[in-house]
Amino acid sequence: MSYAFQTPVGRPVEACLTADNPAIGPDKWQILSALTDAADRFGLSHRPLCVLRALLTFLPERHIPEGHRAIVFPANRTLSDRLGGMPESTLRRHLATLVKAGIVSRHDSPNRKRYAKRIKGGIALAFGIDLAPLVKKARAILNAAQEAQERAERLQVLRARLISLRHELRVSDRAGEAEALCEDVARALRRKLSEADLRDWLSRLEHALKNSINAEEMSASDIQNERHIQGKKRLNSDSEAPDQPAIVSRTEIAEKDRRTGPKQTEISLRQVIDRYPGFQCFFPDPVRSWRDLEEIASRLAPMMGIDQPVYAEARQRMGPVANIVTVLYIHDRLAEIKNPGAYLRRLSQTAPRHGFDVMALLHGGKSGKLSADNPETV
Repeated sequence: MSYAFQTPVGRPVEACLTADNPAIGPDKWQILSALTDAADRFGLSHRPLCVLRALLTFLPERHIPEGHRAIVFPANRTLSDRLGGMPESTLRRHLATLVKAGIVSRHDSPNRKRYAKRIKGGIALAFGIDLAPLVKKARAILNAAQEAQERAERLQVLRARLISLRHELRVSDRAGEAEALCEDVARALRRKLSEADLRDWLSRLEHALKNSINAEEMSASDIQNERHIQGKKRLNSDSEAPDQPAIVSRTEIAEKDRRTGPKQTEISLRQVIDRYPGFQCFFPDPVRSWRDLEEIASRLAPMMGIDQPVYAEARQRMGPVANIVTVLYIHDRLAEIKNPGAYLRRLSQTAPRHGFDVMALLHGGKSGKLSADNPETV
């Protein structure tokens, strides 16, 4: 009687991989890794997968074979020990989950014991847990894992876009109208969102951001053109309403004296920022609109000692744009202007009576201090 040499786990040497016995079937660890990625697709959690990993350790071959060679037959106690002492009741429940998912199958003996019968050292008959279903499902498992990986990448991109859009909306939403939506998004991001949920939140944020940008552009346009002299309207400083003072140039004042219609003064946001960049030392954030620049001017004024009533009166008399330019001009010439508050008050009181040359104010700092007694003089 001859005895076949066996491996330490009880399998004949002939069952191991050799040049004459090449790998047949999928790599068991590759399949387990793919199944872990696609666990949701097969209704599995990490506990049944741990049981499957333990079962695979009883298979000496790296590649899962077909037929009775794919049957492993550890006793529940042995399997429980390999799982760190998992209770046998819990073990049986997870084995039932694997069977229900079609990952493994049972090949029971009449007395439901797990064992093998050998002939000449080789396994002729085995009863236990059959791993052959993994061979049949290998392609489906790998495809499901690939789909799961692609879905996870899409979710990561959508979450990143959602976080970016939320930040962009909070920056552009100066009025705070979208604050509640931003808070809802922050709470939603704490959960595991589906792709449909992420796309829904993205759609809502994009819509809110579009409305915010449109509102900001309209507001900036209103501020830029507010209280400018339009078309055929005649300048009448005596009858001009206090909340609508005119912003005119020297040429327009001359035209008024000749009783002709003045032209609108055009001032660009970039022109003001480029001329007076000094405020950026205190407010380095990008300035995207007149509203941003007006907010900076309102915060810069008290830093220079200009009282809020003086600032508010100057804005009312001169108009928003002229007031912004004046505050930035004063900040630029702060070393020469001893009393910024009095200086701004004097300019605002003179503006409705003599008109206000904003373009001269923009270029005034290049050659000297603008006279508060005559706003046209540089």
